[in-house]
Amino acid sequence: MAKYIVVGSGFCGSVIARLIAEKLGGEVTLLERRNHIAGNMFDKTDENGILVQRYGPHAFHTNSERVYQFLFRYGEWTPYKLTCKSDIRGRQLPMPFNFEAVDFLYDPLKAAELKDAFSECYPGVEKKTILELLAA
Repeated sequence: MAKYIVVGSGFCGSVIARLIAEKLGGEVTLLERRNHIAGNMFDKTDENGILVQRYGPHAFHTNSERVYQFLFRYGEWTPYKLTCKSDIRGRQLPMPFNFEAVDFLYDPLKAAELKDAFSECYPGVEKKTILELLAA
């Protein structure tokens, strides 16, 4: 009988089970109520060879090299760069909001005024989140 039992084979359960096995050398039983592993990250290739994300789209994001190295030990990953756009007045503009959007939304003089004010308030800063601006 296993020394450890982990319930759920999504990201959290799978990582915990793996770390217990590696770090503690324990035998782990991983319980899952679904008929597949991977939780909501489950993918399956359909009869046409198309990879289907059964529970909706998902993408991996991290700034941690440690997390990246850990996960990439266990399989092949497809590189993907997420870009987010917003439709404003019929034009696709980048999100998060940036100077391209300012140039589109305002007349040239007002746009220049806004960009100069930002540069004056935040000298040398190329990026600020909306939450950072609201908190200032």
